[in-house]
Amino acid sequence: MRFHGYHSEAWRILPVTLPSQAFTFDLVRQAIRRDAVIVLGRVATAWQVAVPELITHQRVVRPRSLRNAALSAGNFTSPDFQQITRALEGA
Repeated sequence: MRFHGYHSEAWRILPVTLPSQAFTFDLVRQAIRRDAVIVLGRVATAWQVAVPELITHQRVVRPRSLRNAALSAGNFTSPDFQQITRALEGA
C-alpha cells in the first residue's frame, strides 16, 4: 500500500489525513493484529507516525534499497526474505 495513492514528482506529506488513508491505516492495524509480515519501505517514518503500532511490531521487514520496490532476495536480508516468502506461501 502506498501512503498516498497518487504519483507526484514533488511528493510531500499532506497536512491532512484523507479518508482513503484512514481506511488504509486501519487495514495495516488489522494486519498487525493478525501478526502479518509487513514490508515497510518508502516513507517509513510517516507510516510509523500514522500507525504507531508499526514501531513495535516484530514482523516488520525493510528493504535494503528504498529505491528498489522489488520483493527479491537481493533487496532483503536472508531472514527477512524468508519471512516474506513463508507469508506469501501461506505458511
